[in-house]
Amino acid sequence: PKELTPFFESLNHYINQLQHTLDREKRFAADAAHELKTPLAASNTHLQVYAISKDPDKKTHSFKQAQASLKRSFHTIEQLLVLSKILPQTIHNKLKTINPSTFFTIIIRDYPSLKLTENYEPNCNLIAHQDTLSILAHNVFSNASKYGANEIHVSLHKNDNLIHLTF
Repeated sequence: PKELTPFFESLNHYINQLQHTLDREKRFAADAAHELKTPLAASNTHLQVYAISKDPDKKTHSFKQAQASLKRSFHTIEQLLVLSKILPQTIHNKLKTINPSTFFTIIIRDYPSLKLTENYEPNCNLIAHQDTLSILAHNVFSNASKYGANEIHVSLHKNDNLIHLTF
């Protein structure tokens, strides 16, 4: 019947969306496996060398190399978890108004070597996904700390109905 045409069109649309989601998840799983395979294989090789070596220097070197490979694996896992968290539909549903001064003051506590300087336009708040903004801020602050910065400057201003956040 003609009356059911919109229903079947909607149903087909949702089935297609579901298929795209499943395809994306398959690609994500395949990419994740591929990204983890190399550093884990390297760790395994270094640990085998460690186990069979009689030379203390070679054992120490192999152990440190295995640790470095595992550290890369953990970093990759963290990045993959971040990617899985920031799917567009998740972000859209959890946007919040965030006071930048309060937010960045809390984040900077994890980086005692950095001094935070702020320049926020009055009555200018962020509208963002809090977890994603936190990940961004931690990445910026961590890199600043890691590469020798003593201070980090955060500014926020409005321009043409857009809010600009700069580090």
